[in-house]
Amino acid sequence: MALIEGLTAQQTAAQGANIFSQSENILGKEDFLKLLIAQLQHQDPLSPMTNEAFVAQLAQFSSLEQLQNMNESLQQFSNSNTYTSQIMASTFAGKTVCAYGNSVHLEEDGPAELRYRLSDDADRLTVTVHDARGQEVRALELSGSSRGDGSLVWDGKDAQGKRMPSGNYTLSFSAVDAEENALPVQGIVSGAVEKVIYESGEVYLLVNGERMPLSDVLEVSE
Repeated sequence: MALIEGLTAQQTAAQGANIFSQSENILGKEDFLKLLIAQLQHQDPLSPMTNEAFVAQLAQFSSLEQLQNMNESLQQFSNSNTYTSQIMASTFAGKTVCAYGNSVHLEEDGPAELRYRLSDDADRLTVTVHDARGQEVRALELSGSSRGDGSLVWDGKDAQGKRMPSGNYTLSFSAVDAEENALPVQGIVSGAVEKVIYESGEVYLLVNGERMPLSDVLEVSE
């Protein structure tokens, strides 16, 4: 049954305009209650609202109030989680973190450790290093890798033995079992947290000059 049944067209328009102008076109529980009261005030004395209709509209009001209260509770919970994440992330500054990723930072001297995580034992694992332009620098192959976390060392040189400049490089991974079936493999990035970034409700860590979502962090160490 329509909530505003029993009102004249003029009364309905007046009540509706007044309510919506006060609530910025959002019908909330207070507006719902005002409409119900207006309906009772303007109902036809010769044909009043039945008990069943009144109870049904009270049930609608109760449902609306419960939904609004639930929405407010969920919003408060979300805000609390965001605040907690920001506090936790602020303690990461200066620490070393590991997370899923496909990049590695090469220093001026020395090698770079290329870390990965395998879902199963691999007969052959290949890690390809790419420069900032996406050009292949070096392909490294490892035989007989066990499932879980592992690593191999890149000496920082290209396929011709030339030392590459320091900076960030992109990695691509591929692994196959003894029957040449492809296996899932993920790269793992590690480095010191340079700073913590809060943006659009999300938390990021700046590691090796690149953003790392807080949710991707696997471990933290001093």
